[in-house]
Amino acid sequence: AAAGPGARRGCAGVATPICDAFRSVPSLPRDVRTMFGVLFFLFFTWFVTWMYLPALMGTAVYHGSPDPADRLASRIGRRRLWMWIGAVGQTASMVLMAYAPELGRLAGDVKGSQPVALAIAVASFWLADVFLNAQQAPARTLIVDIAPPRQLAAGNGYFSLWDSIGKISGFFLGSVDAAARLPWLTDEYAGELFAGVRLVFGFAIGALFVTMAAVQCVATETPPPPPAAAGPGARRGCAGVATPICDAFRSV
Repeated sequence: AAAGPGARRGCAGVATPICDAFRSVPSLPRDVRTMFGVLFFLFFTWFVTWMYLPALMGTAVYHGSPDPADRLASRIGRRRLWMWIGAVGQTASMVLMAYAPELGRLAGDVKGSQPVALAIAVASFWLADVFLNAQQAPARTLIVDIAPPRQLAAGNGYFSLWDSIGKISGFFLGSVDAAARLPWLTDEYAGELFAGVRLVFGFAIGALFVTMAAVQCVATETPPPPPAAAGPGARRGCAGVATPICDAFRSV
């Protein structure tokens, strides 16, 4: 058949009805189109920064960190070694994020144009998520290591409880007018917003090391058992977290 109006204008196939529908809408004013472009850019930036990359990194780290924690040991324990690495990494990430404006200024940023500060803040956010998952995965595994089977459900419940208490505490501190109550946390260059950021992160760092010290003093890790013989999934080139999935498919 003769090409429709959509095809004649460079739009063919299944997209033709969609193109025709859009072309039938009256042209929007320039300022409205600019507004939609800005909103799309903000949504895309928010999605990549807050949703996509943190979720991708968290999935990779959460499933990858317990495996080396099974194989490597130190005087402070298999799990606690990686928990300390996560705690130190989170601390460094939060400090970098809280003082990103000052670091950007040292790198040449000026007020109103701060690309270096923005890059530091975004990279610090991603790294904080990586180290958070690198700490939480061994922490959950530590519960399985030291708790008897009848207490595993309660242990995971307490883990989720304290995770929620931490989030509630963070939201509460975020609602405090830190710039008015603690003016020494702000400065002329960073503005009042970063006073609240520094307050929340300062509390988070303190709580992190207090709880890590408690885990270090109370938890007693046992030496790892000798590795079991490789299952059918591992013998056929499928190991780690994928072994049960491979075995399930092979049993069909």
